[in-house]
Order: sequence, then structure tokens, then C-alpha cells
Amino acid sequence: MDPVAATDGTVAVSVTVRNVGEVAGTEVVQLYLSDPVASVVRPQRWLAGFARVELGPGAALRITFSVHADRTSFTGLDLRRRVEPGEIGVAVGRSSGDLPLHGSFTLEGPVRHPADDRVLSVPVEIVPAP
Repeated sequence: MDPVAATDGTVAVSVTVRNVGEVAGTEVVQLYLSDPVASVVRPQRWLAGFARVELGPGAALRITFSVHADRTSFTGLDLRRRVEPGEIGVAVGRSSGDLPLHGSFTLEGPVRHPADDRVLSVPVEIVPAP
């Protein structure tokens, strides 16, 4: 994964979850973001989205998170919300301590100051995987 999106755009982050066992189960898939080169110190990572899925034996699902650039916004030194261009880290797993999948995407364009109606949700699409 190394997609590019505008500082007012959206990027899709997809993973496939498979139940390799013989018993049905439930999994929570968590999406974390990080911004190591922001103009102010940011958290090491933050929870941006999650999905709870039920999987039968041998079943697989494709989970796609639609991450708007506003989910990377933060309060800058001028005390205004801002979305900065640059690389955003992505980690996916079952908990903050178990994140086996890593990647990144790049935001391109000017620094943007989102309004009060900024996008705070991360829609999730879940479909059967091949």
C-alpha cells in the first residue's frame, strides 16, 4: 500500500480476514494511523476505525476502511485545525498491541484548514473475500 490522496481526499485501506479454524468466531479489526513528521508532536498512533466481523469456519472477508484526510487533522501552533501533506503510517490488527499489518499513504497538496464540518467517521465496507 502506498496510495496518494489530496489533503482534502480519501484513501481506501483494505485487509482480508480469514478464519483458518474449524469453529465460527468473531474478530475485531482495528485501524491505526500515525503522523511521524507533523509540525507538532502527535501521538505515536491513534485509533481511526474498526470493524467487528463474524466468520464461519474457513470464511474470509475483505474489509475496506475509507479514510478521509480530515482524520489526520490536528491543532497546529496557530491553534487552528490543519491537515498537512506528508506520509501517514497505517497499522491494522486486533489490538494496539497486535498490529501485524503496516503500510502508509501520502497526502499531497497544500496545508488545509478543515471547517467545523470536518469528516470524523471512517466508513467500513465488508464483502466476502475470494
